[in-house]
Amino acid sequence: MNIIVSGASCTNDSPWQTWADLVDTRYGIKSKNIGRKGLGNEAIITGALAEALNTDNPIIAIMLTSVDKWDWYTQDKGVLSSLKDEKHKGYRIRDEDDGAYWCTGSHFPLWKQHYHKHYYSLRNMTLNTIKHIDLLVKTCKSKGWEFFIGADHGIFAYTESQYTHSENIKMTYDIIKQNNESVLIDNVLRVFYNEIKDHVDLKGMIKIGDNSGLPVVHGRYKLHPGTAVHHEYCKQKVFPFLDEYLPIKNNDLTKIVVKEQNLWDETNT
Repeated sequence: MNIIVSGASCTNDSPWQTWADLVDTRYGIKSKNIGRKGLGNEAIITGALAEALNTDNPIIAIMLTSVDKWDWYTQDKGVLSSLKDEKHKGYRIRDEDDGAYWCTGSHFPLWKQHYHKHYYSLRNMTLNTIKHIDLLVKTCKSKGWEFFIGADHGIFAYTESQYTHSENIKMTYDIIKQNNESVLIDNVLRVFYNEIKDHVDLKGMIKIGDNSGLPVVHGRYKLHPGTAVHHEYCKQKVFPFLDEYLPIKNNDLTKIVVKEQNLWDETNT
């Protein structure tokens, strides 16, 4: 079986090892990690599906992220060329050469500022995530693919914008510790949400790490937890899923986790 991994910066482009790296080490494999910082859920899911459709015997394991991250797909060559100088480059789906997603997290620079000012709707962003989750679930079931849908935090509990603009670490922890995992789901969205809620980890990695007594808020990187939190999430959520399909090659990841967690600790201010 071939493991396809997708997610945002808590999956790839990280200064320290993530859950995806720990998966590779535990099972002695090289998964196809198509994650990248700044991706929103549309790009995370679309990329995973595109890869799976071109892979024999795929298993999909993804980590969803904040619903307020907008992925703008464009085929405008002028825009794509200008993105080469931006922090977030174009994110291409497999081998396409005529288009790409411009994924900027919850940051809306340049032309996106106009969209955010005049057209942005949190309800629509939330619905977009739900619709793409529904597409992933139904595609996997129809194809007979095994899948795991994790989340870097309680994606229906709060947005990236909320914790990005929190004034201090205490305020960020206050956001994390709220117990309502579906506060973003109103009456309009409820009927759609009910279709996918049983397939998604509603707590997310951040909440699981905090509940385990591990530090999850970084002074510089905010809600980008260290490898110890990723490891705890794997033990509780990811490994029990993958153990059903893959032989374990390395059951003790302690040395790796300690070494990588030190990177987080050393840069935490």
